Amino acid sequence: MYKLIIVEDEDIVRSGLVNGTDWHNLGFEVVGAAKNGIEALEMVDNSKPDVVLTDIRMPDMDGIELMRILRHRYPEVEIIILSGHSDFDYAKSAVKYDAYEYLTKPIDEKEFIRTFKEIKKKIRNKRQDYYTKKGDGNELDKDIMRDVFLSAVLTKHISSDLIRKGLIELDIKVNENSYCVAVAQMDFNKVEMNDDIVELFKHECHKHIGNFGYSHIFIEKNCYIIMSKSGAKYYDFKRDLEKIKENLNLSLETHGDITVSIGLSRIHSGFESIYNASIEAQKALSFMFYHGGNIVIPYSDINLKKLDSVKAQQLETLIVDLVDSIINNSINEKTVIANNLFTFIRKLSLSDITFIRIKLMEIFVTLDNKSKQKDIQLEQLSSKDLIYGEIFNKWKLDSLREWFMAKLKAIDSELNKYSSDSSNSLEKQVQRYVYDNIKEKMYLNDIAEAVHMSPNYLSSEFKKQTGQTLSKYIVDLKISKAKEYLALSDMRIQDISEELGFSDYRYFCTVFKNETGQTPLNYRANNHK
Repeated sequence: MYKLIIVEDEDIVRSGLVNGTDWHNLGFEVVGAAKNGIEALEMVDNSKPDVVLTDIRMPDMDGIELMRILRHRYPEVEIIILSGHSDFDYAKSAVKYDAYEYLTKPIDEKEFIRTFKEIKKKIRNKRQDYYTKKGDGNELDKDIMRDVFLSAVLTKHISSDLIRKGLIELDIKVNENSYCVAVAQMDFNKVEMNDDIVELFKHECHKHIGNFGYSHIFIEKNCYIIMSKSGAKYYDFKRDLEKIKENLNLSLETHGDITVSIGLSRIHSGFESIYNASIEAQKALSFMFYHGGNIVIPYSDINLKKLDSVKAQQLETLIVDLVDSIINNSINEKTVIANNLFTFIRKLSLSDITFIRIKLMEIFVTLDNKSKQKDIQLEQLSSKDLIYGEIFNKWKLDSLREWFMAKLKAIDSELNKYSSDSSNSLEKQVQRYVYDNIKEKMYLNDIAEAVHMSPNYLSSEFKKQTGQTLSKYIVDLKISKAKEYLALSDMRIQDISEELGFSDYRYFCTVFKNETGQTPLNYRANNHK
């Protein structure tokens, strides 16, 4: 069975494609169905499909952008376009990104089935290519055959008999009863990747890994190593990798701030597990996202727990609070929440890093939608593709956090321009009054006089414009200020209470807990910087 992912934003069409076709008879298994390109990429990362069938026009990330990213990351994946638009520009994009076929809706069933039969044949032939090209004067160079073979066994499920045959024919020594797979990758800290550095990395890998006698192959820009020695223990493999890493670091240090990280699988037996070992090594390597670079990460050391419902809710709460603090332009509170969000992500250390990236992307999508509801068009959020690219191109949590905080600062700047343009709005006038008189007991008549309105009109108009009662708005401002003091200063809680105009310390603590769910003391313990 070949693996297929379907990408279609219309629920009815997507369901029809998944359930209305006899995929088993065509030789395919549907391993995922996504409603947009962002969801599809997460599925591709997890499932490694053979074919992606995608619509063109979709929200958040369309089919064109999806094709572009797939061609960059997964050039071996076949792409079939299914679109309701026979548009020349779309057809050109399909050609540009080497789509196998461009099908239009409504679906012609015969053409649809023909396409999948042909693409199945193409994939099968491609996999078997390194055998069918032998003999009759077309024999491939043995080194090329070896590279093609190792690339196939490390990236696809292949039968043990076929692997055994290939190892013998190509004289590759692997102990079937005990082997590991490792994946080595360069860490570009403050250096741009270029072809010369990649070629140097390949050359040094061949030299240093060859010294240990391990078979290895480059797939894209990563070096895959099959580690197998008679009588070797797991510790021996890890020790060898530490030496290889240090030797590679020394070879690369003259080219700037470049180090090497390596992911290591568990020990496996039986050639049917070699693909699984490769997946384990890749998964272990992905945890450099949390640990930083210049490290060997064994698969046995990583956290494979899934997100439980409690932590999922905590994550959602942090995201909602962050978006609200940005929209309300609560600068210090927003910084505290953003820091807490990244601290929480690090503590989670989920193996599904794509999920984390998508949740961060959702922050900007939600923020853009909420801004537009307030008639605010933020230039910083105008290109979702650029934001998506930045989020998915940061390979360490620290660098992603640094970019994220800079993005928030840029959004702040834009929001401040809108604020200054609407500085005389009723909400802004009330806000200024509250901050100017925050230590004092506040009366409706005094606020009404300050904004030149009658008390009744002020109450009704404020509720109409903001959706909040005036008293609730004042409490929110004071609690927001209290959070800033608790997180960013060492003021006593009683002094904070007095600073914010609460005459009774106990009443302040009660109001704070009602609004936040935490006592001031607990909030400070969890958020103090």
